Amino acid sequence: MFIIRFIIPLLIIGCSSIDEKSFGRVSFDNSFTAEHRFILSTCLSGLKQELYLSNLSIKTTTENINNLGLEFDSKSILTTNFETLDAEEIFEFKVEEVSETNFLSSNMASNQSSEIEQVMMYKLCDHINRKYSHD
Repeated sequence: MFIIRFIIPLLIIGCSSIDEKSFGRVSFDNSFTAEHRFILSTCLSGLKQELYLSNLSIKTTTENINNLGLEFDSKSILTTNFETLDAEEIFEFKVEEVSETNFLSSNMASNQSSEIEQVMMYKLCDHINRKYSHD
């Protein structure tokens, strides 16, 4: 377990030093973190079109705090734009994820938030792959 927690940050740090050209056919603006770039470039590695992703925004709202204030539901919303470099149309993508139990403990909340972001990134990736798979 310790080794996994040690290797993942090293991988992320290593990927943060890679310039945009190393991501193949996918380019990002500076709104994407190194982890987001790694997830998406890995998932979109088979894409034939040159793609530009921009304006990533991830917002989290809190809803339904229980009477003890120890648990609450949260909703995370990811929005981003993407376009192929040979087309003039920009597409907007939006996905929402609801976390039914989010604890106030900082460690648990941080892990859960990271997992939700990864799920939303993979949904974005699936959407792009489905959109351009028949081209």
